Amino acid sequence: MRCRAYPPFIAVRPGDGVATALQVVSYGCLVAVTLVNVRLTGMAIAGAGMLCNLAAILANGGHMPGLPSALAGAGLTYDGVRNNSVRDAQPNLPWLVDRWAAPDWLPWGTVFSVGDVLLAVGVAVVIAAAMGPRVPWRAVRPAAG
Repeated sequence: MRCRAYPPFIAVRPGDGVATALQVVSYGCLVAVTLVNVRLTGMAIAGAGMLCNLAAILANGGHMPGLPSALAGAGLTYDGVRNNSVRDAQPNLPWLVDRWAAPDWLPWGTVFSVGDVLLAVGVAVVIAAAMGPRVPWRAVRPAAG
């Protein structure tokens, strides 16, 4: 059975309104960073994931809805808002909400969405591209002779 407690480094739990505002503001900052760095390979994919999540959050009153089946599959049995997520059987933009349970081997059982998948793929591509071969700034020319 997975641990359901909050991580030990989270000492303060803000109220629902504050948490919602912070989440929307943080997504705005992340979208701004994405726009500044969109030239990086994979950043557009990550940005699309963020926009999917932001659309789902804004369309559902500032919370990311989770389908009851996904929450149950992750072992998350609660009503109301938790971690700025809310159980909702009939959310707006249902194709963008948290639909799947994360595998059991991941800590702190969670659910994920299409936006989360795009974001993860985009970040993986950005990292892989950053690790790839580099072209030197100046081409090395053979010595004349």
